[in-house]
Amino acid sequence: PQSALCAGITEALRQPVDGVCPVYRNDASFALTGNRANELLLEVCSFNFRELRLGGAVMTTMAGVSVLVLRREAGTRGCYRIWCDPTMAGYLWDTLSEIALELGGGPIGVDALASAQASM
Repeated sequence: PQSALCAGITEALRQPVDGVCPVYRNDASFALTGNRANELLLEVCSFNFRELRLGGAVMTTMAGVSVLVLRREAGTRGCYRIWCDPTMAGYLWDTLSEIALELGGGPIGVDALASAQASM
C-alpha cells in the first residue's frame, strides 16, 4: 500500500516538471530491525550505522553488494530499509538471514514489520 506522501508525489509528477525526470528502477528491498541490528550490520559493512541519523541515507557496500540504506523507525524499534540490485537479492538475503540466526534472530516477515509501522 502506498503512503499518503508517496501517493501525493506520484500525483504531482503526472504533470511534467522542468528538470524532473522519472527514473524507473527495479530494486530488491529488505527491512532490518531488532535489538542487534547494528551488530549484524557491523559484520557485513564497514560503515557505522549508529552514526546515521534517523531519516538519513547512505550508499555503501554490504557483504560486497552495493546498497542504499535508509534509517527509519518501525514502532519503537529502529529499522533499516535496504535496497540492492535484484540479481544480488538472494545472496544478500541469505547472508543477512544467516547472521541474524547466529545472533538469535531471523526473518520475521513483512506482516510483522507492517504491524510495527501501524502502531507508530
